[in-house]
Amino acid sequence: MAVDVQTVQVPSDDGTTLSMEQAGTGPPLLLVHDTGEDRTRWKGLYPALTSSHTLYALDRRGRGGSTDGPSYAAQREFEDLSEVMTHLPNPLDVMGLGWGAICVLGGVRRVAAGCVRRMVLYEPPLPVDAGPSRTPAVVLERMQSFLGVGARDRVVSLYLTEVLGLNGAELEEQKTQTWWRGRLGAARTIPRELRAWEEYRFDEENYRGLAVPTLLLEGSLSPDRARKAVARLASVLPSRVVSSLPGQRHLALDSAPDLVLRELSSFLSP
Repeated sequence: MAVDVQTVQVPSDDGTTLSMEQAGTGPPLLLVHDTGEDRTRWKGLYPALTSSHTLYALDRRGRGGSTDGPSYAAQREFEDLSEVMTHLPNPLDVMGLGWGAICVLGGVRRVAAGCVRRMVLYEPPLPVDAGPSRTPAVVLERMQSFLGVGARDRVVSLYLTEVLGLNGAELEEQKTQTWWRGRLGAARTIPRELRAWEEYRFDEENYRGLAVPTLLLEGSLSPDRARKAVARLASVLPSRVVSSLPGQRHLALDSAPDLVLRELSSFLSP
């Protein structure tokens, strides 16, 4: 059955217009996508979640229906999220995936107490060591080269294979999904977010007092760096539970949506 949707727009501090899709009925749940995606990444969860929640699927700046600013910085994204969270009905729940989870963290600490009821964060890429660059310079250079000739599909494919670690079969499966077009539309934003990811520093003291109940999701087969990042955040947040999704990695929303939905339903039940 088709889900009725409508568009909600919120102005950010720098004049950027943030657009999101509203669907369903029930308590508000804000969904914040990862790098190289837009709001369509959540479409697979709509049938199950719209019967119990009012979903607000955000297009982060520069993607989908949202406009962009003259320059990019992680702080702009954090401010965007605080504006959106304050604008939507409160208290609300919020789920962030990957870099979107970092944006959620940055936004939540800027809003009034009680604005956010619960958080679900799936593998936020916190820095965990002083090892080699998470995104080699050669990968970023190749991405920029592909963007220069309009080869957005090559940029997305490079991100999925070299950064997220998908194999050839998994990449081809991604290309069949309804949100592949959204990935292509977000291609130009991938290099800037990867650079921001390299520069991001997590100040633990900013979050030790953040008492929002939080579900931290990780894939049991995800790389050590991803699981160490979850463990680092778990050591800081005072009210959190960690759930490891058996047999999964970063894209369990695609490979095991029922498993993700079961975790969400349990944690977000009234």
